[in-house]
Amino acid sequence: MGNSKFNVKEYSKKYDTHRAADMRLVEKVIDKLEITETKKILDFGCGTGNYLEALKLKGYSNLFGLDPSEDMRKIAFEKTALTIKDGSHLNIPYEDNFFDAVFLINSIHFIDDLKALFNNLQRVCKKDASIFIATQSRKLMKNRFYNKYFPSLLEIDYKRYHEIEKIVSTAQQSGFSLRSNHDFINGTDMPIDKEYFSLVQNKAFSIFALLPEDEFNKGISLFKEDMKDGGFVAKFAGYTIIILQKNNES
Repeated sequence: MGNSKFNVKEYSKKYDTHRAADMRLVEKVIDKLEITETKKILDFGCGTGNYLEALKLKGYSNLFGLDPSEDMRKIAFEKTALTIKDGSHLNIPYEDNFFDAVFLINSIHFIDDLKALFNNLQRVCKKDASIFIATQSRKLMKNRFYNKYFPSLLEIDYKRYHEIEKIVSTAQQSGFSLRSNHDFINGTDMPIDKEYFSLVQNKAFSIFALLPEDEFNKGISLFKEDMKDGGFVAKFAGYTIIILQKNNES
């Protein structure tokens, strides 16, 4: 979808092996989008289908996925047996006024053309449809506990992540209104155990694949030293949640 400099095929394998849906976000999506069995819901940038699978396990079935990666779509379909289409912010291959709600979780930073994204969402969304975006503001990024191990991360992600004001203003220009914009579960306790260390060591988060190898190896060594007692408790940086609604007149 843009802003990608790593091997997507290799990353899809790591992602599905090491990553899982954050159930706190799943509950937030259900609440804020007021999901019912009849509403048509799109997971934009669904990846390997973790969030679609989590929603399906909760009894929802009118779910659809979209992702530009063939490898990720294949895994998502194998998990969910849902409709998973090839598409991006430049092409959403669904008919006009099709969806009641759309969610984008940790994916909007891969999109390099927000105007194209929201113009296309405008087309496929019904009147009053809601958009749920989970991302991170610069304020939250500064609070990531692993910044001390990998000092280049902030600079890299400042370039990858859109500022919240830009996301909101671009959406408004495309006929969406802002319902809410708030931080979620920031500052909560986050146990850092061997499993989490393994996620970082295996570069299960895309950002680590963008670090210089020497910095990554040095950071892992420092991280490993702090794990000598089996782990520790850090503060979770949290998510920035943006809720948009398609305007009636659009």
